[in-house]
Amino acid sequence: MRLTDSQMLAHWRAYRGLANEHAECSIEIFDNINLDRRLRMEMRQWYLDLLDNGDLRHLVLTDISDRLKPVPLQTGIWRIKLPGEVRRLVSLVVDGADAPVKLIRETDVRRIKLNGNPYSRSSAAFPTAIITPDGWVTLYCRRRSLTLTCYGTGVVDPGDEVYEMDESALALLYKTPPLH
Repeated sequence: MRLTDSQMLAHWRAYRGLANEHAECSIEIFDNINLDRRLRMEMRQWYLDLLDNGDLRHLVLTDISDRLKPVPLQTGIWRIKLPGEVRRLVSLVVDGADAPVKLIRETDVRRIKLNGNPYSRSSAAFPTAIITPDGWVTLYCRRRSLTLTCYGTGVVDPGDEVYEMDESALALLYKTPPLH
């Protein structure tokens, strides 16, 4: 589902107990607080956290293959810079590899050390990649070809005023305690 900023704000107002349940009356408060701006900041923070850390079943996965431009560093090592709108890389496949790329964390010191050695480096039989928090992907895939084609899916931020998610994510909103 795709919500505009105003549609999401309506959900956020209901979540915070600020929905106007009595359409026949109007209440105005003048205390120099721009409530909509504050609510928009809260809902944007909630949404970005959902994109970064939420269960994938609540998110929309996007084909980002055309945004992946691998650059060779040395034999079997490639670097890819994820565009800023890609919040999370979910899957990566190398053309001609026997298996999908195993995405590993920077904390997997053993795998990082193995990939540092050209003889124990991941090959096309079992390619691996390390994703850093700054959006760089280091791909280890020892192969004969000097070119590499990648296919990937990711979680993408559609922009400041668009909220794209599975409809089930709205249930999370109402289960989360309000931010203060």
